[in-house]
Amino acid sequence: MKHVKSILISAMFLALATPSVYGQQDKKPADVGKQEPAKEEKSAESTENANRGTYLDVVHAKENSIVLDENIREDIYLLQVVVGNFGEASDKSTLESIQKDHVQGKKELFKRKYLNSYNIFKKVSKNIQELYTKLVTQYQTKANEILGLCAETLVDRETGSSNKSNKNPEVAAKTSKQLMENKIRLVIAYDQLNMGDKFKFDERLSNAVTHYRLAKLHGINILVNLAETEADKTTVKNQYKTDLMDGENLVSK
Repeated sequence: MKHVKSILISAMFLALATPSVYGQQDKKPADVGKQEPAKEEKSAESTENANRGTYLDVVHAKENSIVLDENIREDIYLLQVVVGNFGEASDKSTLESIQKDHVQGKKELFKRKYLNSYNIFKKVSKNIQELYTKLVTQYQTKANEILGLCAETLVDRETGSSNKSNKNPEVAAKTSKQLMENKIRLVIAYDQLNMGDKFKFDERLSNAVTHYRLAKLHGINILVNLAETEADKTTVKNQYKTDLMDGENLVSK
C-alpha cells in the first residue's frame, strides 16, 4: 500500500513539473498579457536597426552618395542651360524641385546620414533622367532638320546652273573648294548626330545632348558659310540664335 501511494505521489509531482508543448510551461491568462509589450519593443528595435542598415550598407551608401552628388551637380548645371533655352514652364518647375531635393541630399550627406542621402540622390537622379528624356528629343529633331537643310543646300550649289555657266576659272575653283570643305564639315556633323543617337539609345542622355549640340553647331556654320551675302549670313545667325548660344552652353536672352 505504501508503495502504491509513493507511485501516485511521484506521478502527481511529475505532472506538475513536466513542461508542456515544445518545453515551455503553460502560461496563465494574466501572464500572457504581460509578454506582449516586450514583443512590441523588440519589433520596434528590429525596424530601427533595419533602417540603419548594416555596416556594409552604410559604406556603400556613402561611396554611392559621393559619386551621385557630383554627377547630379554636373547634370543640374547642364539642365539649367537646356531648360532655360528650350524648356517649358513645367520643365522649369521640375528643375527647381530637383535642385531643392539635391540640396536636401547634400545636407544629409554632410550630417553623415549616408543611407538617407543615397535614397534622396537616387530619387533626384531618376527625376533628372525623366527630364532629359523629354528634352533630348528636341535636340535630336532640330539637329536632323539643320543637317538635312545643309545637305540640300550643298546639292543645289553643286548641281545649280550658276556653277555650270561660270566661266571664270578662279571663281569656279573657289566655289569648288568651298563646297568640298563644307562636305567634309557635313560628314563630321553627321558623325556627331550618330553619336548622339547612340548615347540616346544607351540612355546616356547628357552625352546625347552634347553631341546633338555639336551636330547643330557644325550644321549652322555650314549654312552661314554657304550664304551668298553678308545679309544672308546674318539672317541664318539670327534664325538659329538660340541654338548657337546653347551650343556655347549659354542661355539665350
